[in-house]
Amino acid sequence: LVLPLDADQAFARVQSVARQQPGWVLQRTDAVERVLTAVAATRLIHFKDDVTLRVRPAAGGARIDARSRSRVGRDDLHANAHRIQRFFHDLQAPPAR
Repeated sequence: LVLPLDADQAFARVQSVARQQPGWVLQRTDAVERVLTAVAATRLIHFKDDVTLRVRPAAGGARIDARSRSRVGRDDLHANAHRIQRFFHDLQAPPAR
């Protein structure tokens, strides 16, 4: 995802939206490298999934790379893909005032 913000502004937005995600516990935030890691629990069985978000400068703004990976099992029933889609949707929504 590319946001029309500079990398530092985009990272601040990523942090803000990540803090609001249900079931996410932020583990590490590195403002210099612009990397955030979190652990997200699935709703039904509360499996723990690792989430990594990285912000880099890009043409037209800042590029946000995201990964969500299950710690256990092979089939996550698309929980990781849905988590990233929901995060990107929330990230693009206008900030609450």
